[in-house]
Amino acid sequence: MTFLKVKCKNCAHEQIVNDRAAMIVKCNKCRVTMQKPRGGKAQTRAEILEELKR
Repeated sequence: MTFLKVKCKNCAHEQIVNDRAAMIVKCNKCRVTMQKPRGGKAQTRAEILEELKR
């Protein structure tokens, strides 16, 4: 499992998300969609800053 540190393109808020999200992930600050599930790896709509291995 891999986690991603991402930055919202709308408000620049940073948060950590799973690369295989099963649900829509929204920014905790401005509520813009950051990830959408796609059956495997999620489609990320935010800027990926870092890949965090577990």
